[in-house]
Amino acid sequence: MHDFKGLYSLAASYLHGVDLAPLKAAYEFAADRHAGKLHACGEPYIQHLLEVASILAAMKMDRETIIAGLLHGTLKEGVATIPELEKRFGHDVANIVDGTTKITNVQYNSKLASQAENIRKLFLAMGADIRVLLVRLADRLQDM
Repeated sequence: MHDFKGLYSLAASYLHGVDLAPLKAAYEFAADRHAGKLHACGEPYIQHLLEVASILAAMKMDRETIIAGLLHGTLKEGVATIPELEKRFGHDVANIVDGTTKITNVQYNSKLASQAENIRKLFLAMGADIRVLLVRLADRLQDM
């Protein structure tokens, strides 16, 4: 189980010379917007977000990808908008979070159709920005 201090230390261990203040701002934003919400496993939702971001930091991803990991549920849960994310955290973060949400939103009656559409969306996401796929995969890994 990770906390913000551990995430920050992990990111700082390899992101030398990178301003990590936006990482703290993203954590505080996510904690505020998801206050009192629980993940499907019963733990606080912010803990899930910290775990996803920690997976990305362990992969030595850039600051924007780690921030997107912290914010990946904000659009899906309806607690933030794309313009708001772009204004606060930048264009790249907003695009990664939006792409992650688009991959997640597809639902079908047929399992085969669902799998085919999810694969199609994954390939589209990879073409736009591979970081979208990496955030989504970290999310799925943490859900296991």
